[in-house]
Amino acid sequence: MIPIIETVFLRQMASGDRLSLQVYKFIGKHPGKKVYIQANLHGAEIAGNAVIHQLIEFLLTLNETELIGEIWLVPVCNPMGTNERSHVFSPGRFCFYEARDWNRIFWDYEKETNDLVAFAKSQLHLHQDVVRKNYLTKIQQEFRKVSEKVHSPSSIPYTDQFSYKLQYLSLDADYLIDLHSATNQGLNYLYYFPNQEESAKFFRLDLGVLLDKYDGDAFDEAFIKPWLALAACFKQLGRDIKFDLEAWTLEWEHPTFLNVIANATKWSVRVACRRL
Repeated sequence: MIPIIETVFLRQMASGDRLSLQVYKFIGKHPGKKVYIQANLHGAEIAGNAVIHQLIEFLLTLNETELIGEIWLVPVCNPMGTNERSHVFSPGRFCFYEARDWNRIFWDYEKETNDLVAFAKSQLHLHQDVVRKNYLTKIQQEFRKVSEKVHSPSSIPYTDQFSYKLQYLSLDADYLIDLHSATNQGLNYLYYFPNQEESAKFFRLDLGVLLDKYDGDAFDEAFIKPWLALAACFKQLGRDIKFDLEAWTLEWEHPTFLNVIANATKWSVRVACRRL
């Protein structure tokens, strides 16, 4: 299977170099779920790049009939942070110019909306798939308003421009994996959210951190938090609903663990893209 490769321009440096994202889109013959995987959001954490490289090699061996849905891969999702990296040290976690953590800058719809209860009441008796479509439409409409700032004549901080362009790629995903990793020894673990315990087992990690409290500004949090809030709102109104959307952040530090994570991620991708 040959991917569609899209280049997303980010910025031009004073040196004249142009920084862009490269997105590899593997699209199966039959429609289905969308899986989004990125690496290197923190500039020093480069091991995830190799994982995505292995995933690309694996997906190239498939034909389009073997994939249901689509997989979007962004191996270097923060080239600005990567350029800040210095040998074995870890600059690249914060934007040098704005002193902001690269993984605490993302737009959280749940913080912006003030009509969640009203929306839930209006959708209370609709099919879950219809609710999912209607809520995603609301999120996308509000996100477009925010994105207008990026294209406006007035300038905004680069971290805002960057976060909007990166987040746009995953806004309509069903499953999201954010690879955070270094190459020094340490704990290998997974961040996951409520009701994801069974799915988390596919990564075959001994340790996991359940995020039951979070501020929503991290990449995975900004993606899943609005949906968790809507599900909680439905529950208060007497209806249990679980949207088939999930997000994980993988943190691993030991270099020998790279192949294990790559194989586990391949397995998780297979499972995710066969869900209907």
